[in-house]
Amino acid sequence: YGDLGDHNKALEFKQKALKIWEKVLPENHPFIASSCSNIAFTLVKLGQFEKALPYIQRAVTIGARSLPEGHPHTENYRKGMKIIEHCCKLQEMGIEFRNPFL
Repeated sequence: YGDLGDHNKALEFKQKALKIWEKVLPENHPFIASSCSNIAFTLVKLGQFEKALPYIQRAVTIGARSLPEGHPHTENYRKGMKIIEHCCKLQEMGIEFRNPFL
């Protein structure tokens, strides 16, 4: 759905997937981190930076606990978190900007 531009529908299914992973996997499993990251970036595409932040923060935390030091996924989560935090600040300040993920 995301590739088709229907980010709301994509978000719905990504949230359902996260609920399934949370039921069947340990809380610090890398699949949960990946799922949280996917949700975060779908929210970013919808311009919902504040809602995206807790998801990407959770991905960073899980990645740091479950993946080897310096793992590319964790590093990507960290980079994404910095960008999302920056976008949140710009939005809070009322500064108009182009969403970097569109």
